[in-house]
Amino acid sequence: MFLLLVTATTIYLIKGDYGDRVFLAVRIVLVLAISLYQEAGMLLIL
Repeated sequence: MFLLLVTATTIYLIKGDYGDRVFLAVRIVLVLAISLYQEAGMLLIL
């Protein structure tokens, strides 16, 4: 999922579409934050 979002953001960067690039960059940060939160929760369980 993360690599797909990064690839799409790179494509929009090359195309020069600012709005979509910002939207996808925000989504990347959101996915990364959720992943880190879930991983931290798993470490507490172990």
